[in-house]
Amino acid sequence: LSSSQVGALTPTQVSALKPEQVSQMTSSQVDSLAPSQITALGNNLSSLNPTVLASLDATQAAAITPTQLDTFDATAIKALAPSAIQALSPTVLASLDNAQVSALKPEQLLSLITIGTLDNLSSELSVSQLNELAPSGVTLSTSGTSLVNNYINNIADGNSTQENTINTQAKVQKLISTVDKIE
Repeated sequence: LSSSQVGALTPTQVSALKPEQVSQMTSSQVDSLAPSQITALGNNLSSLNPTVLASLDATQAAAITPTQLDTFDATAIKALAPSAIQALSPTVLASLDNAQVSALKPEQLLSLITIGTLDNLSSELSVSQLNELAPSGVTLSTSGTSLVNNYINNIADGNSTQENTINTQAKVQKLISTVDKIE
């Protein structure tokens, strides 16, 4: 089917596609899908090739449900563009499991940081993830990572006065540097 033919499918028709059919879709075909069609793909969304998943835009990603995202492996998570990660709802972000959160790349984490939603993740960031975000010359230990994660968790627990303290890369780096000095 051409991209325009795929884009013309109703959500009901899209939901009837088999995983084998979805796995053969191209980036241009997926780009033609409306948000309602993305949702209609159901768990078959994870059948898309990672290269094709990378083409999902923010509007399409905003339509991804927690159930759909639960079927994504680490490769699929890594394939999502930072703008797509940024568009995921707080509920969807909270549905990410430990392996999925661990798969997030620095640029994906930065996309969450810039909109103040890093605290919506249900799992803590790893030592290596935080060290990838750290300023040059700073390396956090396991205990330092725990302190940074505790700070992020305090935001998640409703401490809104901290919400704007980590909404830029520079602010995250300052937090990491401060924790590094405390250690």
